[in-house]
Amino acid sequence: MANGFAGVYMSEFATRVERLIDTDLAYADLREAVLVKVDLSKVDLYMADLRNANLTSTALVHSDLSNANVSWARMIQADLTQAVCLDTNFCGSDMGEARFCNANLSYANLSWARLEAANLTEACLSHANLYRANLHRAILYRANLREANLTEANLQAAILCEGNQFLTILRNVNLRGANLVRSNLTDANLAGADLSGANLEDAILMGANLSWANLSKANLHGANLYGAILLNTRFDGADLSFADLKETQWNPITPESNIVGKPLM
Repeated sequence: MANGFAGVYMSEFATRVERLIDTDLAYADLREAVLVKVDLSKVDLYMADLRNANLTSTALVHSDLSNANVSWARMIQADLTQAVCLDTNFCGSDMGEARFCNANLSYANLSWARLEAANLTEACLSHANLYRANLHRAILYRANLREANLTEANLQAAILCEGNQFLTILRNVNLRGANLVRSNLTDANLAGADLSGANLEDAILMGANLSWANLSKANLHGANLYGAILLNTRFDGADLSFADLKETQWNPITPESNIVGKPLM
């Protein structure tokens, strides 16, 4: 390994460095390391152990964290723009206001992670585990969440417009006031989800399961719900103008008189 870091325990050394750009730290033991505001751009951290490390405001731009263990780390305002995080373990880590723009987080474990106001614009989160993750006010514009698991995650006021949530598991998720304009939620599982006040204008929800979901005061203008499951779904004050409800399993809790607009049925 380059620069003599093979198998090194870094917690004491790391407090004295400011830049480790383009360094090979694959397999390094960085448990509880203090790397606050350190520039780790283009660093190879493949299979590195960063459990409980402090990476607050650290730059990890273009770095490779594939298969690394970064669980329960402190990563507030860290910059992981275009980082490669394939199958990385971020379980329980605090990543509030972190930047993951164009990052590859496929198959990553983000369960219980705190991602409040994080920027995941155009990030790839396909097959990622976001069980009970906190994404309140997070930006997921054009993010790829294909087949990701977001069961019981908090996405209140998050921005998910133009994203890909094909076959995504969103059971019992909090999407109150979220922006899902033109999102692709084809065959997504939204059973029991809270989408009250969400903006789903022109969203694609073909075949989606929205049974027991709350869509009160949601904007579904022009949404495509062809073949969706709408059993015991709540639509109080929702706007379904020009929404496509053909071939749906339609048995909502809300009387049609309480629904705004005329859907296509």
